[in-house]
Amino acid sequence: MRFPCPACHATITLDAAVEDASARAAFERACRLPHQVGQHLTGYLALFRKGSRGISWARVGRLLDEILPMIESESASRDGVHHRVPVAAWSDALVEVASRRGNPGFDLPLNSHGYLIKVAIGRAHELAALSERQREEDVKRQAQARRTQEGVSPRREIDPNENERMYIDQQLHLGFITEAQHKQRREALERSSKP
Repeated sequence: MRFPCPACHATITLDAAVEDASARAAFERACRLPHQVGQHLTGYLALFRKGSRGISWARVGRLLDEILPMIESESASRDGVHHRVPVAAWSDALVEVASRRGNPGFDLPLNSHGYLIKVAIGRAHELAALSERQREEDVKRQAQARRTQEGVSPRREIDPNENERMYIDQQLHLGFITEAQHKQRREALERSSKP
């Protein structure tokens, strides 16, 4: 049975791949990856290929050995700082880095996983911020639902003259104005607030 590589389009028989010890080891490593990461791996690994030459199975195995522990532990270190990087961030980073092929300034072949790690950490921070915003929105929705259940209106329309009415009422209560002055000021306020 022959199958093509989705990244480089070279063909190989499954029997030949299984017979090659390096290829078999690389397949075993790749099978340990979560599906959402594994499905994007071939496009990423192709970035390590020099020109039109293929990439050796031994090299694929070494690359997987370098990246697999970080993906499995959902973490990465960069510049001496340890970061939590969920599988979703690794998957997004693999897609983003592989999509850069052919872009100006994106030099191939890659020599290390440094750029992937940088992108994955950035994506992890974006996902964490998104998760935090979602959590805050959920808390607000729950509080609003509680207030609604308790009979408290979540929002009440503000009357721009409410403070002025309270001030006039307070002046009457404290004896600074008479009942007639109070009535006169309230009526004037109501007339001025009509459109």
